[in-house]
Amino acid sequence: MTVTPNGTGLNVDDEESLKTALKGIEDGTYKRAKEKGFTCKSKDTVLDGVACKKFEFFNSYLKDPVIYNYSFLVNDRLYMFTIAPLHLNYDKAKLLDDAARFLSSIHFTKSIKEKQFATKAESNAYKFGYYLVPFLLIAGVIAFVVIKIARS
Repeated sequence: MTVTPNGTGLNVDDEESLKTALKGIEDGTYKRAKEKGFTCKSKDTVLDGVACKKFEFFNSYLKDPVIYNYSFLVNDRLYMFTIAPLHLNYDKAKLLDDAARFLSSIHFTKSIKEKQFATKAESNAYKFGYYLVPFLLIAGVIAFVVIKIARS
């Protein structure tokens, strides 16, 4: 899990600007993934009532995603969960089932301000998506390589 330190600098405002912020995260993530040689698909989802973006990262060697990422904003902080298989011949259904069980265990208190973000959210959210994705991609690839080598 990745959490932005000291918040994102976004001011909590309204649901429309939450959508704008998530769109900024999506745009930054797409651009950075492409720069790193990945293709990326996303969809809107919800974690315990909080709007979220689910990303799937693909490389040119495999038909299934190599990394799954969930990004969402809560109380002015960007949270990201990254899920990656341990080896190339992974059981996609089991991985997604395990991920679903984990994600369904996440619960937020009613005091969070998850649906209120300022209009400056788009540019800041784009930057967070753009700069955090390389870290997540590198961490996932390193974990994959280390586990592959350890099992060889």
